[in-house]
Amino acid sequence: MFGNAYTGPALATLTVVSLVLALVAGRFSGFLNLSTLQPFYAARLTRAFLGASNGERFAAPDPSADRDGSQRARFSVAEPVPGDQLSLNAYYDPRVLAPLHLINVTLNLTVDPAAQLVQRDRKGKPLCLAPGPCVAQTGTAAALPPDAYARFTIDGWACCPDVSWPSSGKLAESRTVGDWIAISGAAVSTGLGRATTLGTSLLLGLANLRLGTWWPSYPASHAREGGRRGRARRHPERATHPWLAAGIALFRTQYYLGCELSARFHGTRRGWQYLSDGGHFDNTGVYELLRPGRDVSLIVLCDCGGDPDYRFGDLANLIRLARIDHGLEIVVDTEAATTHPVLSRVFGVPDDFLPGAPTGDKCAVLLDVFRTGPECGAPRARTCRIVLLKPRLVSWAPADVRHYGATHPAFPQEATRDQFFDEAQWESYRALGHAIGQRVLGGAVGKALLV
Repeated sequence: MFGNAYTGPALATLTVVSLVLALVAGRFSGFLNLSTLQPFYAARLTRAFLGASNGERFAAPDPSADRDGSQRARFSVAEPVPGDQLSLNAYYDPRVLAPLHLINVTLNLTVDPAAQLVQRDRKGKPLCLAPGPCVAQTGTAAALPPDAYARFTIDGWACCPDVSWPSSGKLAESRTVGDWIAISGAAVSTGLGRATTLGTSLLLGLANLRLGTWWPSYPASHAREGGRRGRARRHPERATHPWLAAGIALFRTQYYLGCELSARFHGTRRGWQYLSDGGHFDNTGVYELLRPGRDVSLIVLCDCGGDPDYRFGDLANLIRLARIDHGLEIVVDTEAATTHPVLSRVFGVPDDFLPGAPTGDKCAVLLDVFRTGPECGAPRARTCRIVLLKPRLVSWAPADVRHYGATHPAFPQEATRDQFFDEAQWESYRALGHAIGQRVLGGAVGKALLV
């Protein structure tokens, strides 16, 4: 009875239909990002932060708004309203006098024969989004590209978003500030930088715990190259074996999804790159500030990466990267921690924070940055100072904060996976951070830092 269920014509029809569906899916590459949790995550972050500061949301109420429910949407934690989304042009417009904001992202890279250190150990490169050089306006502001005022760099080299492929679809659309912040915080995904493994990528991918995103780009140095050579450099998969190039072109969605599940990220050797949390490369955010040419003299670092044993692992990683990549040496200022009459009140050395050490008033570490190399001479000239604020239950914290710490032993180094704060937890972290900031950066200590 079951022997004739699948005849030759039926199998042929099923094969043809499956092939057609596969070809159609391969052309709709926007599925790669639309099927992830990244759009949902970006929408929530946009509403929580940009939406909370949107003046249109709290404008005078419209008496007729309740007819369509838009009045309720203005105060909803889930519904966006006009003005919540902020374009990169509006954010980085040179006429805006707001503080400059560098957004750090990790470009995952696990397959690259020319970069063995990155492929085997770091498994990623830093992608930085920053204000770019002023773009000459040849028309109205609406005629400018949505990211005309933004500068993208991969490990210090300029790159360009690729919008030239019609099949890029949703992947090539310019992202908003909220989208980039969500990518910068995509901590759980198939690409985890140096923590990427085949097992975790496959497990997280099958569970669809994917907060990262695919992004098409190419080095800016290839932007003006014409002809076949220029197209091959801007779309490197076209320069691979003809059969592989044809397969990627026909089944682009399936190819990149397979790369994601198998932890095979080719970086700029493919037209699309997989982006995830900037902390997968450097969790402090200081690496880009130390890049040669930025010339930052004072950096305030809030080390809030969840460090219950106070091992300063993120700081150790930063020191290593700065020495290898930038030729900089970061050392602890022991004088400020021990003998300085003012700075020693709050600054300590990492050993002062170990469990079991006296609570005291130490809540920060002062770091000096020196350039290395024989040309620097001796004594070395300090190029930068880093004020590292480390969350700690200090003796002079407000009474309610000390009570919360007494009833919650992990505070203030609770695991970062705890994303659901109650009122007491939220206020305790806020009040402790405010108290530490005032003590370190205000009064006599703050003045002594500028000497």
